[in-house]
Amino acid sequence: MVLTVTNSLKNAPAAFVPHEGNTVNWYCCGPTVYDDSHLGHARSYVVFDTIRRILVDFFGYHVNFVLNITDIDDKIINKAKALETDVDVIARYYEAKFFQALNKLNCLPPSSILRVTDYIPEIVSFIEQIISNGYAYESNGSVYFDLTKFKSSEKHEFPKLQVHSDLNSLEANDASGEKRCPLDFVLWKAAKPHEPFWDSPWGKGRPGWHIECSALSNLKLGNPIDIHSGGIDLIFPHHTNEIAQSEAFHDAPNVFLNFWHCGHLNIEGSKMSKSLKNFIAIDKILEERPIRMQVRSAAKKLLKIPDSKPLGMELMSVSDQMRQGLLDKFAIKLEDTAGSFTWKKI
Repeated sequence: MVLTVTNSLKNAPAAFVPHEGNTVNWYCCGPTVYDDSHLGHARSYVVFDTIRRILVDFFGYHVNFVLNITDIDDKIINKAKALETDVDVIARYYEAKFFQALNKLNCLPPSSILRVTDYIPEIVSFIEQIISNGYAYESNGSVYFDLTKFKSSEKHEFPKLQVHSDLNSLEANDASGEKRCPLDFVLWKAAKPHEPFWDSPWGKGRPGWHIECSALSNLKLGNPIDIHSGGIDLIFPHHTNEIAQSEAFHDAPNVFLNFWHCGHLNIEGSKMSKSLKNFIAIDKILEERPIRMQVRSAAKKLLKIPDSKPLGMELMSVSDQMRQGLLDKFAIKLEDTAGSFTWKKI
C-alpha cells in the first residue's frame, strides 16, 4: 500500500515513496511574519500535518519536516515603519502568534525551524555558487537570476510547474534598467535608505524572497528533497523560481521530487489573504467555544475538500453530524483496506 498525493510537478496524482530508505525529507514554506495567521494558513498546515501523521503513524516513515520563517521582507519593513518600531519586534511577535496558533490546532511542531535572518551568510554563499555556474549576475549592487541563460541550457526547463498566470505580464511589472531581461528576478536586493541590510560581496543588501527557500532547503535537506509543500498561490512566482534557483545551484535537474500544494480558502469568492485584508484570524475562530471542540471541528472542516482544491467559507457550514463522522469514516476506510489502523484523535 502506498500514499497517493497530487504531485504538482506532474500535475497528476502520484504514489509517494521516499527516494532513499525510510526517511522522508520534507520542506514546507512557512509564513511571512507581519500579521496574524488566518484560516487559509490553517487549512494548509492542518492538511500537511495530517499527511505527515499518516506517513509516520501508518507507513512508519521518519519524517524530517523543515519549516522556514520569512522574518525579513518588504511587508515586515512596511509594518514596522507604520508602527514606528523595529523590524525584529514585528517579526518575533507574529512568529510567536503563528506557533501559538499551530499549537491550538494541534499540529505537530516542525523538526527544524529556519529563520531567514539566521542564515544570511549561507544564503550569500548559495547565490555566489549560482553566479559561478553562470546563471546569475550582479547589477548595481543587486544580483539577478539570468533566466535567458537558464532556459537556454539543455539541462533545464522553465517553468516546471503549471503556471495559471501570464509570466510576461506578472514579472515584467518588476522590470528595471538593472536587468538584462524583464523576466529576471532578484536574488540579492541592494539596500535602500533606512532599511535593514547585511554585508555581501555585492554591497549592503538583503536576500530576495525566492532565494531563501532554495538556500535553506538545500542547507538542511541536501539534494534531492522528497517533498516540498506550500499554498497553491505560491506556485508562481515563488515555487517556479525556487525550482530554477535550486537547479542552477546544482546545475542539475530534479532537486525536488514532489511538490504538494494546498488549495485556497475562499471568502466571498476571493482568496483569503493577509494582503487583501479579508481574512479571519485563527484565534478568532477558536474563541467562541471551548478550544478542544473548536479545534476538532475546524480541523475536520479544513480536511473536507481535496487538498489542492479551493474551499469556500460557505462550505464550512456543514452539520455537526457530518463533521463529527468525517475522520471516523476515513479511519474505518483505512482499516478495511489495510487490516488495522489506530487514529490518533485531536
